[in-house]
Amino acid sequence: MTPGEPLIRWDWLASHVGEIGQRIGEHLELTVIAVAVGFVV
Repeated sequence: MTPGEPLIRWDWLASHVGEIGQRIGEHLELTVIAVAVGFVV
């Protein structure tokens, strides 16, 4: 991070909403699978 650069770049987030949503969906899917396997074990 350089001086004067914002902590969160909202313009970058706004331009990558689709990809971020896809990655969050994948993360949640893998988390649910891991928890389900843990309950079975």
